[in-house]
Amino acid sequence: MTTKKQDNPPPAFRVFVSSTYTDMLPYREAIRTAINKADCIPYGMERFGATSVPPIETCYEELASSQIYICAIGMRYGSIDETSQKSYTQLEYEKAKELGLPILAFLVDEDKVEFKAKDIDRGEGGVKLDQFKREIKDSKEVTCSFFDSPMSLQESVYRSILGEIKRQGARPKSLDSKDTDYLEGAKLFSRFVKRPERYKNSECILRVRVDGLYGGWRLRDEVFAAFGFVAGDALFLNDVYVTGMSKIDVAENIWHVDCFAAGEAADWLDDNFVTTGTLFEGKFKLVYELVEKGGGSRGTVGAVDTKIANIVLLKGIKVIEHDSPTRLSKNNKNVMGLDDLLTSGLGRLLIAQNGEE
Repeated sequence: MTTKKQDNPPPAFRVFVSSTYTDMLPYREAIRTAINKADCIPYGMERFGATSVPPIETCYEELASSQIYICAIGMRYGSIDETSQKSYTQLEYEKAKELGLPILAFLVDEDKVEFKAKDIDRGEGGVKLDQFKREIKDSKEVTCSFFDSPMSLQESVYRSILGEIKRQGARPKSLDSKDTDYLEGAKLFSRFVKRPERYKNSECILRVRVDGLYGGWRLRDEVFAAFGFVAGDALFLNDVYVTGMSKIDVAENIWHVDCFAAGEAADWLDDNFVTTGTLFEGKFKLVYELVEKGGGSRGTVGAVDTKIANIVLLKGIKVIEHDSPTRLSKNNKNVMGLDDLLTSGLGRLLIAQNGEE
């Protein structure tokens, strides 16, 4: 008997769901039901695992992999991001617009729905909520509807998703490859930090966030020499976080790595004011070299030779945002310097691999 080879089914649309949480639980469940009924995959905060990465960064990564964005706005503005002083829901909305995702917005009919007093924002939060709702309603780029119950929301979401799928076609449109190359780069970096000797000297696109400070004259010359740079004529960025993997497959600190830049790449960092809290994209080289005396700062006592993994910026591509919440600043901790590298995260892993611990 011959069997006819069947084509693989088209990939399901990923739908990112954005709203406040506790006050909107029955409505979020209604949205999830509608998404599943439309044979799509819902993504939202319920799916995020425990991580020390700032929540908004995880949201941005999930948004970049989605094809439809849904926001449901009730009577709360929501939790505020300390840096931007905007709610996470509004930041997600703005990011969806930046990515060019189709936005399906659903606003509560305030004349028909009653919320508990604790689920209504007043004062400054209420003012910001009204401004946010007005922005949504006035936008020519957003499909906006109103709901007065979980069931009415479910039906409206279902119809809207089917309409959007019909508009886009049977298969979800992937984002332009140049906008998602950093996701493949993150996968390569994940392999590199686990087996740096195997993947060293590879080049890839990475999207990184600067969590630390620039290194200065106190760094040993050996740090620069080991990676082929001239001390005093190259930039050294402490504690750079590689984004793009929603699930971290190694110890969290290992995803923080140091970065070199020289020549035009260093000029690009200066010209674009890249500093602590800057999220940017660039072409990088993954390097793994033996550093004399561990690459600590001048005057370090008891340092030993060891192999260290770093990344080198070859070319800056674009700045995503300045003043992005950083892991260390968000927790009000001091920024980790190079002296601390060998006792935490990537340094400890690589020392162990080199037989020095």
